[in-house]
Amino acid sequence: MANKGEGWTSQLVNGRFTPHIEDAKAMDEILNADGQILNAWEEIYGGRNPFADYHASEPDAKLIISTQMIYVPTLVQTPAYARSLTTGDEVLADRLDRRKLLDRAAAPHLAVLLDESVLRRTVGDEEIMREQHDHLIEMSHRPNVTVQIVPYALRRGRVAVSPSGSFSIATMADGSSIAFLEAARSRFGTSTRDPETVADLLKEVATLQAYALNVEDSRTFVREVRGELWT
Repeated sequence: MANKGEGWTSQLVNGRFTPHIEDAKAMDEILNADGQILNAWEEIYGGRNPFADYHASEPDAKLIISTQMIYVPTLVQTPAYARSLTTGDEVLADRLDRRKLLDRAAAPHLAVLLDESVLRRTVGDEEIMREQHDHLIEMSHRPNVTVQIVPYALRRGRVAVSPSGSFSIATMADGSSIAFLEAARSRFGTSTRDPETVADLLKEVATLQAYALNVEDSRTFVREVRGELWT
């Protein structure tokens, strides 16, 4: 827990992402809560991680859209970046295993939309951030991956940050979709197949894409932030 920093703790306290059970175990131990934090986690989730339904469906997706306001999405994280956000070897192994999805022969297309703040938010240390920025650029050259940045300057006064916060949508070959919302519509995150909810999220994606830099300009922007902050 010590390497997560104040930013991670602030986001947790404000319900901006789904805490894993390993986080609950670690906090319970560090704070000497005598099982109270772990019990609260079990009570809230009923023993089931709300990410589970999305997680199970993701490998079958043909298209994955990931709109992120806080952190780089798992599928394009470096191991060091993922480790800095993760408590417990099991959780880290799962994150790293999910990344293999993009290496398959019939890999899905991944469309990433990142708020500029993601590039500027410290995770780990400068070396980790340099490596993560380089990895984003490298991944964006893959034929099945697009990375677009939504800069402050382009959306200020025109479009708000995504009302639903960070979310992902996985679409299957038959056209069906499942979404995972990390915080805004449910304090601890939720998976949903509700067509109306998915349609609302796709509207947000369309709006953000309209104000995002194109792929090549996004690569240049990532390089500029890397040079400004992480050299």
